[in-house]
Amino acid sequence: MTMNKTKPVYYSLNLSDGRVLTPGAGKRVVIGQGPDADLRLSNPGPYEEMVVARVESCGPGRWRLIRLGRDYPIAVNGRDIAHVHYLEDGDSLEIGGLEPTFRFRLHEGEIPLDTRIEHRTPRTLLLAMFAGSILVLAGLVWWMSRITGRDALSDEMVEQAMSAVCRIEVDSLLYFEGDSLIEYYAYPSPRTGTAFLCTDSMLVTARHCVEPWLNAVVAEDIPNVASSNDRAVQLALKAETAAQLADEDDARHMLISSFTVTDSDGRVRRMRSSDFKIDRSRDEIIELGGWDEELYWRNIQARYEDGEMMLGDAVTCRLDTAGAIQLADAELVAKELKPRRTLSFLGFPLTQGHDETPELESDYLRQPLHELDGETGIYMMLAHGGRLAPGYSGGPVLMRCDAAPAGFVAVGVISVLDRTNGHRSYSVPVTSIPR
Repeated sequence: MTMNKTKPVYYSLNLSDGRVLTPGAGKRVVIGQGPDADLRLSNPGPYEEMVVARVESCGPGRWRLIRLGRDYPIAVNGRDIAHVHYLEDGDSLEIGGLEPTFRFRLHEGEIPLDTRIEHRTPRTLLLAMFAGSILVLAGLVWWMSRITGRDALSDEMVEQAMSAVCRIEVDSLLYFEGDSLIEYYAYPSPRTGTAFLCTDSMLVTARHCVEPWLNAVVAEDIPNVASSNDRAVQLALKAETAAQLADEDDARHMLISSFTVTDSDGRVRRMRSSDFKIDRSRDEIIELGGWDEELYWRNIQARYEDGEMMLGDAVTCRLDTAGAIQLADAELVAKELKPRRTLSFLGFPLTQGHDETPELESDYLRQPLHELDGETGIYMMLAHGGRLAPGYSGGPVLMRCDAAPAGFVAVGVISVLDRTNGHRSYSVPVTSIPR
């Protein structure tokens, strides 16, 4: 296509689903699977790649496509690109077999000020759209039944579940070498989390609620953990390094937290992290430092590519009393927990202060469940939204279930906020809770 150099030139992306995306003057187009993408791609897998590629200006009348993701290949006119491709009028683009595909088109004329998306439906799609209108109507009826709360917990169910939810407050850390207490550290203010008591007399919570040093360092800061001024982090680094370098005859080095668990009746129970069954099989041991100083850090945080790591963030302790929350079994989880199923979350957010009653939030399951490779009945993290502030961690993820005696079951343990996507949080499914 020959352009008149005296006239302004702009471009559009013509999508295979009939839409046309035209960016505003000077605006970049972000392509990805996250909610903030200008052009959102389909998502067949359990996890989203927030940003896959970007189209941006590289001079007057020139644009380029930059590949930013790692999971999906990008083909221009049928040929894979490595990192950067300078676009020409008519280029067809396809990303990892995902929909939609699109074509880069140049236009002469006044450049739009704001990004816009128009729907230019091809005639060949009209018949399919008409035939699909019945399905759309059925889907609308289904969706309306969801948002009107037909599968949400009743007030009576919520009250019953709240009676089994407890507040955790970690106030001190104990560093042991064998049976000898070597160091003691008291937090200036307690670290708060949530736990819940099950019908089979198990207290369930998130591991990072009882081992708060794990939550003191985010994944991207792990290379700098050795220089952290956080005393809890220093003690954890010291204990892990000693444990990794210890000979068989050396005393065992352990960092243990000490905390209180307060139930709905105001009863306070003194506990330690060593009271809990913890699955450390998915932990990642990271070697830090250099030849002169060997340092090791134990990490459970979810990597974008390794979402199963956080499955180790669920711990249990057997008690002498039972609560009202029943844990769903693997068969029920697989059968009933589907995308857009209403979920309820209970916890003690830090914004709440020290009220005795937990707060309730609701959302829905955002992505389908996927089994871990080679581990039947063990599922990846549950993805959901909801306004879950820090402090909800360790609380129950509840779902209505008519087959349960109380009418509801716990399907997960609230675990982590997605730092790359503020609209998303994750929970450990009950199938990964240590029994």
